[in-house]
Amino acid sequence: MREKGEKDGEYRVAMAGRSVMGHWFKFWNFPDLLSRYAIYLPWPVSYKEYGKDGYRFEYIRIVPPDAGQGGPSYGRETLASLRRQVEGKRYDALFFKFCFVDFRDKRLKDEKTKKELFEGMRSLVGHVHAFARGEKANLILGNALPVLRAGEYAQRLRKEYNEWVGKYADGNTDTSVFDFFGILSNENGILKQNLARNAFDPHLNRKAYTILEKELFSRLSALR
Repeated sequence: MREKGEKDGEYRVAMAGRSVMGHWFKFWNFPDLLSRYAIYLPWPVSYKEYGKDGYRFEYIRIVPPDAGQGGPSYGRETLASLRRQVEGKRYDALFFKFCFVDFRDKRLKDEKTKKELFEGMRSLVGHVHAFARGEKANLILGNALPVLRAGEYAQRLRKEYNEWVGKYADGNTDTSVFDFFGILSNENGILKQNLARNAFDPHLNRKAYTILEKELFSRLSALR
């Protein structure tokens, strides 16, 4: 088993997420035309690793949390899929984020369900942190992604989650926050129109990923 960073002195980062994270790697690796216009098509182009400036990024596609679960049982399959792909591979940092659909803009309609979902998210983050700590990896937590059309309760959940995750990182020296929300949202907490793929798709465009890349390297430089 190799030591951390042994390969060419690289700092290895496991980037765990789903569509937004996968598109980030396609932004890095796809030719411009594919990345801009055909990102959803299954092109036979390798894209799940990326290296730059002494960093090696690897895309870890995690299983989405079961929408029917809440509380401590929330995200068991998500955690299991993360462990299967990361355990024992000696990453220097683990980047973990929820997908924007996990905040259930169209389905979250009451305070009780919101509280249960928030409890589940906190529980899953705690398990992910414990796993990262066991792997001796720094943990980078992405906060909630803004969307174009936010549901009332989902937006409340985003704000509560973002506040909580900031405090959580403040209380743990091996954990930091990647501020998707602050970087990408306007003054009303909505995704800036010029950062979305189009008026109907809240996935991010090339301009957004260019902004996020700059922030990512700044964040990582503080960890080394």
